[in-house]
Amino acid sequence: MGKRFFSANKRSTLQEALDIIRVKYVDSVQLDSLQGRAIEEMMNELDPHSVYLPPVDLQIANEDLAGKFDGIGVEFNVFNDTVNIVYVIPKGPSDKAGLMVGDKILKVNDSSLTKKYFRLMR
Repeated sequence: MGKRFFSANKRSTLQEALDIIRVKYVDSVQLDSLQGRAIEEMMNELDPHSVYLPPVDLQIANEDLAGKFDGIGVEFNVFNDTVNIVYVIPKGPSDKAGLMVGDKILKVNDSSLTKKYFRLMR
């Protein structure tokens, strides 16, 4: 019999830690919030495209995807807190405004675009 991807008999260290906190920790703890933060930290160690959406945010994201799209006509990635333009859609608003691949967006109006900002938007 081959190895199974998830073993039903062996509990992960993370699950054991959560169980100990739930049963023995002196104060009450919101385990959903604690689990969500742990998952976010794990995802931060992966590539910039891997993100965790808690169930409530997933519902909002799905609703957004079902609607119409607005934007400035670029594809971007966030590297080390900075929005980096990786593609400018030809004849789109950003192309007409002169944005180019490699440009960095640091602010929109008076709002700074940092990794902290993107976490708040999730």
